[in-house]
Amino acid sequence: QSRHNQVDSINSGGAIRNLGTPTITSSTFDDNSAGNGGALYPRFSASRTAITNSLFIHNSTLNTTNGWGGAMLIWDGAPVTVQGSQFISNTARWGGAIYVYPASQLTVTASSLTNNVADGGPSADGGGGALYSNARVALGDTTLTANVVIVPPGFAAVGVRALVWGAVPPTQP
Repeated sequence: QSRHNQVDSINSGGAIRNLGTPTITSSTFDDNSAGNGGALYPRFSASRTAITNSLFIHNSTLNTTNGWGGAMLIWDGAPVTVQGSQFISNTARWGGAIYVYPASQLTVTASSLTNNVADGGPSADGGGGALYSNARVALGDTTLTANVVIVPPGFAAVGVRALVWGAVPPTQP
């Protein structure tokens, strides 16, 4: 269980900054916050992260310029697999639940992303209520439900959807 951990608005990984190869099983990440990656921050291609039967709930970002990945920021080529897990009510500017940086990889199976929020603030600069990705992502048997992008009054709702894909389209696992 990882609850109520916080780092400042400049650093990433409120509960875990991962440079190794963790296996996370039957864990709860609740109310953690950081500049980016509110709960978890896998970084570099050698940091192979496996997450199974875990819950990410009420995690958030603090960085008002970036704010990437309310529950998780996957960075610098890190490969992450998620199975049988839930991402509920996480908040960020970009990727309410998860932000996947270029050259990184995410595979999600038998999971759900629900009620996550991307809130770009007054600039409307944000997106991907559930997931924002500029990298290879594979989703299988995974539901995205009631995820939201908040756009302030007077701004067009461009890119408002549960998923925002960059240059690399999603694939099936």
